[in-house]
Order: sequence, then C-alpha cells, then structure tokens
Amino acid sequence: MSHLTSSPSISNLLQAIRDGTALAVSDGSFYPLTRIGAAAWIITTPDQKEWIEGGGVLPGPPLSQDPYRSELGGLLGMAVCLTSMATLIGPSANAITTACDGLSALNKVNIRKETVKPTWKNFDLITPLVDLWSNMLFPTKLQHVLGHQDNLKRPLT
Repeated sequence: MSHLTSSPSISNLLQAIRDGTALAVSDGSFYPLTRIGAAAWIITTPDQKEWIEGGGVLPGPPLSQDPYRSELGGLLGMAVCLTSMATLIGPSANAITTACDGLSALNKVNIRKETVKPTWKNFDLITPLVDLWSNMLFPTKLQHVLGHQDNLKRPLT
C-alpha cells in the first residue's frame, strides 16, 4: 500500500495508545469489475486531532482479490504502522480498540500462529497479520462494526 500520512504532531496519539484510548479503524474495498482490492486505515486520538492513516491498492493477482483480502490488507497495514512505532509507544497493559466491518478478517487478528494453515485463502496476508498482532507490545480490543450504514438513508449517530 502506498499511502501514509499523519497529523503534524502525534505525541498525543502515542500517549492515547499507551492509555488505551486510541481508536484504530480499518476498511477494505473490492471492485469486482476491475478485480482490484484496496484498503484504508486510521489510528486516531479520541478527539481525532492527531492521527496516522494509510492505505492503497493491495498486492496480488486479480483473481486473488476479494472483499476479505481487502479487509485483511487494512488490518495488516495498521499492524505494520503500530509495530514500526513500538519503541515510541513502549509496552502497555492498555488495549487499543481495533474496529473493522469485516468480521472474518477481524477474527484473524488474535488467532494463534500455529493454527494458520498454508492452504487458507489469502495465507500470504494472514501469516504476517497474525505474526505482527501476536507480537504487539500491547493487547487489542477487537470491535466489529456494521459497514455501509450510510446506505440506510437515515442520519448517523
């Protein structure tokens, strides 16, 4: 994925991660006509004033692209970012809330490494996803969210 940007400062974001008040959200998209998968993610303070976000097109041949792969890609990108900041964050007993509307992908975050099978679809993304999240210096609180709530033609709350 090729996109990575942040707010001018992330000092409060690092503290929010340590405090367990930061929110990490990921979403994937799949375009069936072109068979392209993409994902985006953000890690933010509760007030959304400091953040890091990333995303882009997912690697892999067109026939391997699907919505599940896109969701996995967003969670993987988020894990790469958090891992790269591990020395800045330090160990913490507080969990970072990680939200995603792809329940199957979200459920892969905390599985045990030894349960991963090379025959699984998207094994190439699941393996590093499980490795990164299992070696995180702080726990995760997984939160499944309903996607496409904007399509319900009612105000979001």
